[in-house]
Amino acid sequence: MRYAPVIPVLLFIGLLPACTKGPAPEPQTYHLEESTVRLIPPRGWEHVDYGREHQFRLERGRLTLELIRAYPYPPQVDVILRELGHNSQRSIASMQDLVVDDRKVLVVETWDHLSHRMPMRVAFLPCDNRQLVLHTQHGAYEESFEAFDTVLASIDIVEPDSLSPSPRSDH
Repeated sequence: MRYAPVIPVLLFIGLLPACTKGPAPEPQTYHLEESTVRLIPPRGWEHVDYGREHQFRLERGRLTLELIRAYPYPPQVDVILRELGHNSQRSIASMQDLVVDDRKVLVVETWDHLSHRMPMRVAFLPCDNRQLVLHTQHGAYEESFEAFDTVLASIDIVEPDSLSPSPRSDH
């Protein structure tokens, strides 16, 4: 009987993580120049609005969403990767065609061409006669890839005529 009070305390501690998780994040609206995108931001990641791009950060992980000039589909991946700052030490590990928001999306995974380590992902989506690019940037690859998948699956490019006359919201 001496240890009976410990059991309710252990139950409380065991259930605490389930209580702190909270409801699923709601889609947020982000403005990239003249384009508007709605997406579910990665849970627990800090958002930074640089105007031309939106960056999500978690410790060492970085996930960037930006608009670049238009490219024919499929885009010239090597050229775009260089423009995004991927150096010549990276090579393409895989390419996959997906459909997101009823649009063809090309997802490219790159890695260091010597060690086949340090993977990065880039997704190319056509958007308002431009190219919307979502890409991972630094370490913490597992967390970055999970956030990448969450954001990519939730992207909704808002057509200009579907915007309500309400003031700019969210970001």
